[in-house]
Amino acid sequence: MNKIPCDIIRDLLPLYKDDVCSRNSKDLIEEHLSDCEDCRRYLDALDMELPFITLSSDSTAPTDGIDPQSLEDIEIFKKIAHRINWMKVSIGFFTMLITVMIISLITSVFDDFYLEIPGFDRRIATDDIQVTALYQLENGDLFLTLESSVPFNITAYGLISSPDGRPYTESYDNGQSCLSFERVSVLERIFADHVNCRKYSFVIPRQETLDPEKYLDIYPEDPADTGLSSVVHRNSLIYYEGKHDEQLIIWKAGQEVSLAPAAIEKKVRQKQYEARDEGDKTNLLWPEE
Repeated sequence: MNKIPCDIIRDLLPLYKDDVCSRNSKDLIEEHLSDCEDCRRYLDALDMELPFITLSSDSTAPTDGIDPQSLEDIEIFKKIAHRINWMKVSIGFFTMLITVMIISLITSVFDDFYLEIPGFDRRIATDDIQVTALYQLENGDLFLTLESSVPFNITAYGLISSPDGRPYTESYDNGQSCLSFERVSVLERIFADHVNCRKYSFVIPRQETLDPEKYLDIYPEDPADTGLSSVVHRNSLIYYEGKHDEQLIIWKAGQEVSLAPAAIEKKVRQKQYEARDEGDKTNLLWPEE
């Protein structure tokens, strides 16, 4: 049998070193190593940390007992390993990025569903919320200020809904207004500059009236043809809903509330003036300094 060239043996040595080659290949490699000192040195070099070696451009003599061709082959293996490591880092980064995007999509599309999944409910607990102001305005609406121990996003506020599931197109006297905040994510803290507020004030109406002429899209027919009158929703409860659906009652029907000071009445009128160009907006909110 002809002697196997050294370059072929050196290509097989990493497999031999990791004991993943066949029995026949192992026998051939060991037979070659018994007669080839250069390949034995190459095998030994695979287990050592190579020092930085500089060869002159015209030098072909071995350095530190290893010939230049062996050094070149080992450097190729090191470059391949380095590239594989970078590929692993890149794959890990893009996997994490895709995971974050998928979670964001799920939380935006399945808003109610994800709150029931442990670890995904980012609503701020009721223990971390304080009602720092509650007044009745001249027109009967309620002014309130909520403060959180951590920065938050507002996910719900102001809508007077029916607790027994009656449609919004009908009048009801037992309406409820829910406010809910969720924690600001790490990405939002980094890339958004408007989510660092911990304190907001709200104006919640005691009663809202929907003019059928302005809400034709929620009526099956023209109000003039059906004889429908204006739809009235009266508030009977305002509450904050936090983590695990815990509720903090802010106000309920029959509760006595102090009249708002003149300074608050003035602030509310100013906010209403600023918001009038945005349309017929009953509910107001703004961050406090």
